[in-house]
Amino acid sequence: MGKLLSAILGFIFKKTVPKFFLFFALFFLVAEFTPILVEIVGGRDLVANLSSSFASLPSDIAYFLIPFRIDRGLELVISAYITRFIIRRIPLMG
Repeated sequence: MGKLLSAILGFIFKKTVPKFFLFFALFFLVAEFTPILVEIVGGRDLVANLSSSFASLPSDIAYFLIPFRIDRGLELVISAYITRFIIRRIPLMG
């Protein structure tokens, strides 16, 4: 019984706990540094400029684009590409 308990505790403290701390550190890096890197890259300005450019479209074109929410879709796609670019630059993640 003692060897079984020792094996279980050894597994937990040698395998599981270090992985928990490693994944927590990676999560912390991504959660805290991604907004900082987005500010550096200027992703928010790009999305804001895209929204203002959709506002300047003629009403004939906007009539067909607005029901499909093309403006919101392009914002999401551009934000996803910027986030992917930034996450790929983080060591151990990309």
